[in-house]
Amino acid sequence: MNQKHLLRFIKKSMKVHADDVVRISDGKPMTLKEVFEALNLTTYDLSVDMLDVHADRNTFHRFDKFNAKYNPIGESSLREIYLKTDNYVEGKYFAAILKEVISDLEESKYQNAEFRLSIYGRKMEEWDRLSKW
Repeated sequence: MNQKHLLRFIKKSMKVHADDVVRISDGKPMTLKEVFEALNLTTYDLSVDMLDVHADRNTFHRFDKFNAKYNPIGESSLREIYLKTDNYVEGKYFAAILKEVISDLEESKYQNAEFRLSIYGRKMEEWDRLSKW
């Protein structure tokens, strides 16, 4: 997936799923719309440059810089919602993005991809949760 694809997906999800509860913050359920309001963002504000998730030559061999690029708009809440499997919506948006990417790859004869998911080793049940996803 590239940053343009992620941007299109985020904008589409805001239009179609704005009222979906996507996370709990301070014990209170938050909808996708409320998350964006808390960030003072609208779909019109979003751009590829604002997402800032592209890797450049300074990113390689620097895990700290790579992790910073892994947060769309520099917000971990958006990473949690869109790019994680273990979240309030059980990876719903991440699965949808992957389906789109896989569909694009199937249509393209000459492109391949190697998908990877991180295992952090922080909890004993990480492998089990990922396998259920």
